[in-house]
Amino acid sequence: MFSKTTEYAIRAIIFLSVKTDINKLKGVSDIAIELNFPEAFLGKVLQNLVRAGLIVSVKGPGGGFYINSNTLKLTILDIVEMLEGLNFLNKCGLGMHSCNKENPCPIHDEYKSVSENIRKALSYKSIKDISEDVKSGNNNLLF
Repeated sequence: MFSKTTEYAIRAIIFLSVKTDINKLKGVSDIAIELNFPEAFLGKVLQNLVRAGLIVSVKGPGGGFYINSNTLKLTILDIVEMLEGLNFLNKCGLGMHSCNKENPCPIHDEYKSVSENIRKALSYKSIKDISEDVKSGNNNLLF
């Protein structure tokens, strides 16, 4: 549903929320190994997250990444919106440019319903809630 960059970013944010804090940093190599992501690509994703203010990078020996505490309040929908926008929720399901309430495509109402459910699902829990679910064993990210 999302770009590979956004998928990696979301999983990295959740990973950092579960596995790190300011006293327990993880380097890009450690994160890449645990999430089974290509290290070079993940490094670029993490730097984009640093620039966006979603995670923090500490340079030097013992350096690494940890999550910005404000990021814990965000939902996945917030993060997707920051990284790639929400156009996918507002577009026509068939890709028609003139599809709207007055001029609906053949699946307009059904797609609108699906789109609203996706929006609800992605905004239901904060990163902190998701992190707590993973820590408690209720959910996993396979790391």
